[in-house]
Amino acid sequence: MNTGLRAVVTTIAGPSEGLARLAGLLQEEGGRLIVVGDRKGPAIFDLPGCRFLSLADQAELPFRLARALPTDHYARKNIGYLLAVAEGSACIYETDDDNVPAAGWTARTPTVDAVRLPLRPWMNVYRLFSDDPIWPRGFPLRLANDPETFRLGETPPACRVDAPIQQGLADRSPDVDAVWRLLLDRDFSFRAGPSVWLPPVPGALSTASPPGGGPPPSPCCTSRATARSG
Repeated sequence: MNTGLRAVVTTIAGPSEGLARLAGLLQEEGGRLIVVGDRKGPAIFDLPGCRFLSLADQAELPFRLARALPTDHYARKNIGYLLAVAEGSACIYETDDDNVPAAGWTARTPTVDAVRLPLRPWMNVYRLFSDDPIWPRGFPLRLANDPETFRLGETPPACRVDAPIQQGLADRSPDVDAVWRLLLDRDFSFRAGPSVWLPPVPGALSTASPPGGGPPPSPCCTSRATARSG
């Protein structure tokens, strides 16, 4: 049982199939779903295993950010992260309100079996799980077909690695940019394969680093689809 597990979403809709399934899975793990509402959303969110934060609820929390953030804005999701930390969460699972947990979904652990990848300036992790042209949102278009960003050659066997930051891929409607949607849009599924571990970039600053320096960001582990996006 993972009593420190919290999942955080923001929505302006009511309870969905995906959120109901996620809330149930979290309850089985001893965790809880935190749903952050907004001005256009419902005043009541009736879902077992869920703590819903309306705008009024958010204003009563002891976080100055709750009163500083604009309404009608995705950034209000940060209030859910703050609440999860305040509640002592040891693991925060971030997802979208239109995602449905895939079969076999389980809570993450801080160590995983993964293939350690060599450091590269850019890595198109989507192509590590597909031979079809696809790239994540924000990936430089000039590198979309560059084999140096996804061809690995001979890879070592998976080994146990520390991965405090982990990313799962979403089948059907993964997070891509407008160019991919305009030219190649379709239901998309990633192939099965071992998780991959991306090393931190030396000298890069994490988002929590103070001005003038700080530790590099934590390594990130990416695994095959853990959700389907509707």
